[in-house]
Amino acid sequence: MSEVSERPRGTLRLYGAGGTGVNIVRNFEKTRGQIHPGMATLHPVYADTSRSNIPANLDDNYCFIIAKSMTTGKDIDGGGKDRALNGDEVVAAIKPLLNDHPPMDMNVVVFSTTGGSGSVMGPSLMSELASRGHAVIGLVVGSVASAKEVKNAVASFKTLDNLARNTAKTPLVIYYQQNTPELTRDEVDAIMHTAISSIAVLASRHNAEMDRQDIFHALRPDRALKAEPRVLTLDIFRDNKSLEAEAADGANYVTLASLYESTSSTPTTVAPAYSAVGYLPEELAASQGRSTKDGFTDPNQRPAVGGGSLTFHLGTRSDEFNPIFQHLVSRDEEFDRLTNAAPPAKTLLTGNETVSSGGIIY
Repeated sequence: MSEVSERPRGTLRLYGAGGTGVNIVRNFEKTRGQIHPGMATLHPVYADTSRSNIPANLDDNYCFIIAKSMTTGKDIDGGGKDRALNGDEVVAAIKPLLNDHPPMDMNVVVFSTTGGSGSVMGPSLMSELASRGHAVIGLVVGSVASAKEVKNAVASFKTLDNLARNTAKTPLVIYYQQNTPELTRDEVDAIMHTAISSIAVLASRHNAEMDRQDIFHALRPDRALKAEPRVLTLDIFRDNKSLEAEAADGANYVTLASLYESTSSTPTTVAPAYSAVGYLPEELAASQGRSTKDGFTDPNQRPAVGGGSLTFHLGTRSDEFNPIFQHLVSRDEEFDRLTNAAPPAKTLLTGNETVSSGGIIY
């Protein structure tokens, strides 16, 4: 690792879009603007069509609530999993949102594919940031727990694909996790928290030999390679072995941003189309009870960013988005078959009842 002096510290804007995004991002409110060794400073923003997920004691200056239609003036209070209900209003609010809460060195948009507000706001916000030339990653939570959630997820994935290809006309990068009976909401939230911490390390601007342009090209391969506008998925690893196992299993990595403990660290054997390599600052190791000179000062102490080694790999891949989408489509078709197979409900009425003008049967 290298010592860092007189370097500006990176900034990371966290946009919590919709209920799921707000719930995940608000866990970082207590660290707002704080300096943590080897990490970018975090600056959360909470954007939604309702205040139901906003903590009561949260400063309104950090919130962006779409409470009234900009065209009709009607009151808005959530989407109720109906993406079309306030969709146009949400899209129209993206530029005002960015005017109030401008992007930073790195921008992370957290949202779900299944709700009524975040599933529109998240992709739209990512597209606008990418169109403006900013580094942006989407942290996306999915679910297949109900027919409505699956239909919303299918529409959200199609929206991301359309925005990448036809609106932003640039690759969009998402880190996707799905709530399942085997992976609970709390566990998914914890995974997202670790992902945010890892991205904050990447964006710290304190890593030797890795500058902002290196990171930008790792997220925007169209700027460094001949890469088509499409959705890329992001994998995050804390060691070489896991990355290499995923690649051996068929993962097609387009870009790879790798941070090693020192120049003597063993590099990965994975060779993507574009790679950026840097070395973590001594300040990060020292804060975690580890020194490149002395080893672990406390053998039981492990980095708070998750894992025992100070190695980070963030890789974008082109082979995962469509299979995830096809799984959602299959689940959607399964729900449709179950619905169509259900016998029609029989009425209780015989036709001989006396019905009042108010619809009451006496």
